[in-house]
Amino acid sequence: MSRVPNTLDTRVRPVFESLYQQDSSGRSWLGPLVNLGSRAEEIQPSLEPDALGALVQPPQFEYEVAPPLDFLEYLVRNPRRLKWPKDADGELRQYRPSVHQKRKALLAGSVSAEQEAIREIRQEQQKEPDPKLKGWWVLEGGSTIDCALFAEGFTLFVEGKRHEKTLKVHTNWYERRIQLYRNLDCLRVLPNRAERYGLLAIVEEGTPIYDEARAISRDFQFARSSWPHLDEAGAADLWSHFLGFTTWQQLAEQFPGVELPT
Repeated sequence: MSRVPNTLDTRVRPVFESLYQQDSSGRSWLGPLVNLGSRAEEIQPSLEPDALGALVQPPQFEYEVAPPLDFLEYLVRNPRRLKWPKDADGELRQYRPSVHQKRKALLAGSVSAEQEAIREIRQEQQKEPDPKLKGWWVLEGGSTIDCALFAEGFTLFVEGKRHEKTLKVHTNWYERRIQLYRNLDCLRVLPNRAERYGLLAIVEEGTPIYDEARAISRDFQFARSSWPHLDEAGAADLWSHFLGFTTWQQLAEQFPGVELPT
């Protein structure tokens, strides 16, 4: 049985390494890239290339980001909305005894467990964000971004998809939280991002996720379900930073020097 090509190796890394080699400042390609997003013109009309500035570092692949602490607090405050994760065999996932017991108590409605978790989360808010954050109350850990681009005036997270089965991959514990919008939420609280920021998803033409991307690209309520910790104004603002979708094929047409490995 043939191995499914890895999107990071066959699309994300070669494409963005090629763009960076062509122009390490990013000035000639970052703006046009952002504007390939299906929602870019609608939500970011003022993002002319000159406004984005130059890249301040090379593209960062598999960039690790910390989980939003306000979302972690929402989870421990709303244990009835949580669902205990299952392993591949369908059995409830087992954790270290001390972690397992506290999480079990939280889901059973223990006030003391909830208060302990909130207290520790508040303590973490006084520290630098940690992508490897540990604690029994960490019901969503850090995330890994396919490619992060840091420019003087804009920060862009890129999520690359090719042969993945679906864009609707959900997280553990809170099943309405979709990976794509979770990563945008992580970008919201990223301490070293620019004031202006966005997330762009790139998919492969002719695949099931291409049709799926078109269907969800304007569905605010679907995205909204991933951000239960934000009020309506906060969720609407975060939605305004979702640049939508483009395809690898459109990207290659926009930048003739970029090749797409098979």
